Amino acid sequence: MERKKHLIPAALFLTIIYTVGRLGLSSAGYSAQFQSLTWLNLVVTAVLTFAFHQSFTRRFLLTCAGIFSAGFLVEWLGVKTGIFFGEYYYGETLGWKLDDIPLLIGLNWLVLIYSVANFLKLWRLNMVLYILAGSAIMVFIDIFLEPFAIHFGLWLWKNNHIPLQNYAGWFVVSAVMLGFMRNALVQLHVNWLAVFVYFLQLAFFISFRFY
Repeated sequence: MERKKHLIPAALFLTIIYTVGRLGLSSAGYSAQFQSLTWLNLVVTAVLTFAFHQSFTRRFLLTCAGIFSAGFLVEWLGVKTGIFFGEYYYGETLGWKLDDIPLLIGLNWLVLIYSVANFLKLWRLNMVLYILAGSAIMVFIDIFLEPFAIHFGLWLWKNNHIPLQNYAGWFVVSAVMLGFMRNALVQLHVNWLAVFVYFLQLAFFISFRFY
């Protein structure tokens, strides 16, 4: 009950952060400074989102650790070999790197998967429909994330071309991660802030289509 009282203020706080970020990134004079804070935005979003999680069970923590690690690993394999997503490389926007891969990319996967998994808890779906719907929702946000990421140097594609393989890779990787997250959340209540975060980020990325 205590957390519910803080839900609206937390959602409002994140809305302000993303709105200021949107304005700052589109400002010719301050875009570079705001771009350098992208990693901090991700960290703040993650901390607030998981602050409203109901119960940090051993299974949930292991699942989160697994998704974080798997997210980093698939990106490492993707950059080094071109499998999963195609040929791309990371810029400097996401902060510190390990072997050319931002350490926070695993957190990005975790926040998105967790947010989508909470949204899917609102519907009574069997495992097959859950995986298909969730993976499609993940691909949907990536459609708008990719142009943003390229423009602001999160990552760059060979020949500036986003291959269809990228979206297929997102679908497959998301399907596996969502399967594990579904089981970790099965007995827990919906984290409404996580649901809000998905749609806040989606609106944020969509807004740059009119940049």
